[in-house]
Order: sequence, then structure tokens, then C-alpha cells
Amino acid sequence: MITTRRLTAGLTVLALLIAASLTPLISASFAQEGLSVTAQVTQATVTPKTGQVTLQVTLRCSDPAQGSLYISLRQYVGKFGKVIVGNPPGSTQVSCDGTRTSTVTLFGSNGRFGPGQAVVDLSGYLCGASSYPYPGSDCVSISQQQAVRLRSAK
Repeated sequence: MITTRRLTAGLTVLALLIAASLTPLISASFAQEGLSVTAQVTQATVTPKTGQVTLQVTLRCSDPAQGSLYISLRQYVGKFGKVIVGNPPGSTQVSCDGTRTSTVTLFGSNGRFGPGQAVVDLSGYLCGASSYPYPGSDCVSISQQQAVRLRSAK
């Protein structure tokens, strides 16, 4: 007998896998009067033995900006849809003038990540030099999810 919980977990995993295969790397653009920002995870690797994940996040800014990004990663594993979750402690401070790539390392808080599909949640803000660190009118809010494939680190 299939329980509702197992069915829901299975459908969620299936939807994630379909979305990830259709959109391997997605970027999202955010704009606010003058300042526009694009955020994209451009590389995602995992060390299977330890579960350590390294993400490269590329920011493209129309004007100089700085701010904070909060990054979370989740991966559905096993036939019952267990969710491994991980995020670096606190936020990642970023600055951007043109194109900037930052590297973030994280571990699962309730298990090890492995090769395969996962979802990255990016949120935070970037502000023009005139209002940082106090978000004001020249700030851009970032909130997006991106399907990624964790590849084994070589």
C-alpha cells in the first residue's frame, strides 16, 4: 500500500528531476532603477566520500554593488525521498562590478550529498555603493531557485 507521504515524496522527486533535465543551469535577473543583477550557479561539484559541495555563483551587475547572499542546497535521495539539506553558516558577503564569481563550500546538515540532481536556493540583496550596508532605494532583492547537477569532484 502506497501512503500519501510516499506518493507525494515520489512525485516531488520526479518533478525535480524533470525540471533539472529541462533547465540544467538557470539564471535570474533582478533590476531596480539603474542597478540590475543576474545571479547564476555556474558549477556544482561534490566529493562523494565526504559529501562536501562546492558551488560557483556568478553575479553580473550593471553598476558597482555589494551585499549578502544566503545559499541553501537540498537533494532528494533514496527511494523514499529523504531530503539532504545544507547551507554555509550565515550569509556570504559579495561585491560586484561587472562580473564576479564567488565560491561557496557546504556540507549536508542531515547526511552526505552525492552526485546527481539538487536544488539551490539563492536569496539576499545587493545595493549600490551609496546605500550599502543599509538597504535603500538603490538595492536589488534576489530570490530564486535553480536546479543543478552535482558532479563528482576530480
